Amino acid sequence: MPIRQKLNERIKLISQEEDHLLFQIDGTKEMRFFTGNQKFREKLLNFVNNGTLSGIIEQTELDDLNKIRAFQFFENLKENNFIDYHIELKNELAIINPKSREFRKKIEDIDPSEIDEGPYVLSRFAYLCKETDRFRLDSPNAHFCVLFTYNLLLQLFSLFNGKITLSDLKQTFKSSEQEVTFLLILLIQGGYIHTLHYKEPEHLSTWEFHDLLFHSTSRLGQSIENAHFGATYRFRDTMVPPPPEFKEVVDEHSIILQKPNMEELQTKDHSFSRVLENRRSLRNYDKTNIITMEQLAYFLYRSVSVRQVISAPMQDAVLRPYPSAGAIHEIEFYIVVASCSGLSSDIYYYHSLKHILEKLNVQDMYLQKIIKNACTMLGSDEKPQILIILTSRFQKIAWKYEKIAYRSTLLSVGAALQTMSLVATAMNLGSCILGTGDSNLFAEAINLDPFKEGAVGEFILGTI
Repeated sequence: MPIRQKLNERIKLISQEEDHLLFQIDGTKEMRFFTGNQKFREKLLNFVNNGTLSGIIEQTELDDLNKIRAFQFFENLKENNFIDYHIELKNELAIINPKSREFRKKIEDIDPSEIDEGPYVLSRFAYLCKETDRFRLDSPNAHFCVLFTYNLLLQLFSLFNGKITLSDLKQTFKSSEQEVTFLLILLIQGGYIHTLHYKEPEHLSTWEFHDLLFHSTSRLGQSIENAHFGATYRFRDTMVPPPPEFKEVVDEHSIILQKPNMEELQTKDHSFSRVLENRRSLRNYDKTNIITMEQLAYFLYRSVSVRQVISAPMQDAVLRPYPSAGAIHEIEFYIVVASCSGLSSDIYYYHSLKHILEKLNVQDMYLQKIIKNACTMLGSDEKPQILIILTSRFQKIAWKYEKIAYRSTLLSVGAALQTMSLVATAMNLGSCILGTGDSNLFAEAINLDPFKEGAVGEFILGTI
């Protein structure tokens, strides 16, 4: 069976009139196409409902104007990747689903004579995931993905073992040689499979799989599904309610913190230029003159406390000294105290709206492991005075953003850490941002689900 072209799920026919068809794109935009004569309208509807084996413009009697309009219509469909390619092999289906406009160039450049015989193996960037009743083969550097039925997936991918050549693969699917050739060439051009002697380009060799996947899927350009990208509020019409703006605290475990006189600080503080130029990552701290609770309170207020909450229809906007995507401020702050005048050694939750600390009464074995990990990251045997662990309430940011929720959290973490570094410098305190930490250990220590609220940043603070 020849390769069939069909409209994909991004574009749907929502109404048909005598002279036009009305389509909806990505569930939001509308596109109207005037159909001309009755015969062309019937063929167009047949294409919309069933797909086509070849072009329908040439097979329909149209005047020059309508032929141009029809040609532009189909060019628009292809240019915007509204057409999938359905390939049947041994009564099993593979669907080529374009992801970017680069796909069109790739498919038009297919030349079977230039394809190496192989044998072939899967790329280290290829991955599979379940999608409804099919499996999706995808890759962060490909311009299309492929949906396979389970049986075809088993038949085809068991052959990419570094022993079977292209001719062997064609022989296996002899009854569908045209289709399997088309599919294999696409898989090769898309970087899903490659020969054993393939040499990876230098610019790709430095990428790890998870980094490239994260980068490509959280940026515009790799995927053209802009309707499902960014601030979509995809959970607003579901049973998933928006998360509460702030976490609750247990009052009997709370410690009220002092607030600095911000007006006085604005007149007496170091200049911004001086603070910026003097900011350094410091790993050694004063052993005799440890940080006080007042200094910690002033630091937290100046760097991360809430200044204002603005009511909004979907999610309230929160204003803090550092920026956050959509003013959501899903980042929470936990203070791990090793030594601080006025506070016992423990982990405290900082409530940024109330400017209070809630003592969590963490078991000492967890406390010591967390501090020891921080020492390892610092490259020092000396315990840090204060370790601040930043967590993200993932659901809160994901309730608004699609495909960029985690990226937005990391951007907010970066903004918070830089603000904290500058405030520490302005207060003549030492600080250092740590490269990573143990999210599971911290979650176990304070009884959190690490995928509901997980540690995403670590910050050292102390006297110098």
